[in-house]
Amino acid sequence: MPDKSMLHIVAIDDQPIMLKLMQYMLANLGYSQVTTCTSGQEGLDWLKGVDETQTIILLDLNMSEMDGIEFIRHLANRHYQGHILLLSAEDERIRETAHKLIKNYKIASLGHLQKPVTLELLSLKLAKWQSPQPKRVITSKKIILPMNYAQQSLILSSLFTINLKSMSKILKSWVLSP
Repeated sequence: MPDKSMLHIVAIDDQPIMLKLMQYMLANLGYSQVTTCTSGQEGLDWLKGVDETQTIILLDLNMSEMDGIEFIRHLANRHYQGHILLLSAEDERIRETAHKLIKNYKIASLGHLQKPVTLELLSLKLAKWQSPQPKRVITSKKIILPMNYAQQSLILSSLFTINLKSMSKILKSWVLSP
């Protein structure tokens, strides 16, 4: 069962009534961090600067301006690290094809649901979410557990400096060798 307090859900749909319905359903399921966006571009803008690993996007496929497929391509180009759950009135084949596209882009998917969505099915799909496991950075001597950006930069820059110094010595020996 996911920790609902950690999770942020973003519903993206160009129909305001669907967004209101999603807000209502998610509140009934106990999710308190819910954002709604009326376009794909608004959704992309919202994602800037958030912890994507704790985010689930509820995405409609059929939207004006930017449809769900184009939105998925944008996510892939940005190396999106969260999850997607497709919600669409389109037929099963189209939803399944879009789901395969998400998987091919290596984006985590919770599957797809036919609109109108029921509370029970939405609950089952969202229950599949799991917080990602911490990634490990491997160096030549040890494994470094997850750390903030400043700590990573300090360690990686010191490794790079050491390697740069070693490389400098090797190059000097080549140049100075008869």
